[in-house]
Amino acid sequence: MDPIENYPQGHWVAGDKKFINKYEALLYATEKNLSVKYKFFDEVWEKYNKDNLGKISLQEVYKQRAQQLRDKYDYLILYFSGGADSYNVLRSFIDNGIKLDEVCIKWSADTLTANTEVYKPNTQESSAWNYLSEWDYAIKPVLDELAYSNPEIKIEIVDWFKNKDLIGAEETFKLVNHWHDVEVTSLAVWSPSEAKLVDQGKSVGSIYGVDKPQIYFEDDGVAYMIFIDSATTMGTPNPCNIYGTEYFYWAPDFPLITFETAFRAVEAFRTDPLLQGSKFDKDVKTDITVFSNRNREQQKNLRHILYDNWTDRFQAGKPVALNRADKHFWIYRSPELKYFKDSYQDMINLHTKQLRADLYRTGGWPGSTERTSMYKFITTKKFLIS
Repeated sequence: MDPIENYPQGHWVAGDKKFINKYEALLYATEKNLSVKYKFFDEVWEKYNKDNLGKISLQEVYKQRAQQLRDKYDYLILYFSGGADSYNVLRSFIDNGIKLDEVCIKWSADTLTANTEVYKPNTQESSAWNYLSEWDYAIKPVLDELAYSNPEIKIEIVDWFKNKDLIGAEETFKLVNHWHDVEVTSLAVWSPSEAKLVDQGKSVGSIYGVDKPQIYFEDDGVAYMIFIDSATTMGTPNPCNIYGTEYFYWAPDFPLITFETAFRAVEAFRTDPLLQGSKFDKDVKTDITVFSNRNREQQKNLRHILYDNWTDRFQAGKPVALNRADKHFWIYRSPELKYFKDSYQDMINLHTKQLRADLYRTGGWPGSTERTSMYKFITTKKFLIS
């Protein structure tokens, strides 16, 4: 097995060199004045026979994918966020009687419990400033229900904010390929079960419902599927179990689910007025604001089209600030966490100052020129849907 071609997150290419670490690819591209391409199992999508798309229910596809994962691993962990994507993964196992061993949630639990003044749970505020309310209205109710209905499923809550001094930050930044924001440490923690069971010789599947398919339309209306490299970062492979990482919907070893969800999304874009104005087309290549706005609308409207089990649990809006300080206001506003914030920004500056300016994004807030944690998004080539 080629370790680069089969790396779960995909890989980056600059000149004639391949990389599984995005920073190293961008650094090499800077030194050699090259462009960077992103590849995510391109040959799988290019060769897939699309003749039978639309002839099987999505619920059956989800069931088959869940069973495929069950057959593949001794132990299955679902990393659960409370959103529609991961909730559908959970229901795909439970509703079909397919065994799921563990549900793991990454949350800053200890810090937020210790300081009850950080936020007041509410459903009135729908912006990213109210992200923490997702615990009260989207995560905890599901966990409580799961503990009652399926007590055999282990529930593990991993506190990603225990390391408040960012000790070992360099290693964290090496592991996480896109460093979305000051929450970077959440992307480099995993369930304790994973390493323990791998050490015992067990095969462990770590499942992430990272995203819905991204659909791209040409001017002639032809629809394509693309993959964006930032998406899989939300499911960073555990170093002890890299090839046990499974993105439920982006599945090179079960391409039916990827194409079928993409096909249904394309049909919706062509017929649903709510989606007409949020198509990805040539504009998204040049305007990040257009991309962000359309992506938010797509995520909201595709939930009910692709998942018949979504019940409109509370979901905060996507961050507007490029440094995502709206989502993580409680960190940015806390004087006690100044060292954490400064250490984080120092690490960002250390890396981005070595890169060409066109390879990363500036501006924590509109009008700002500070270096942010966001590299420029890179998409794969497009793959025909219909």
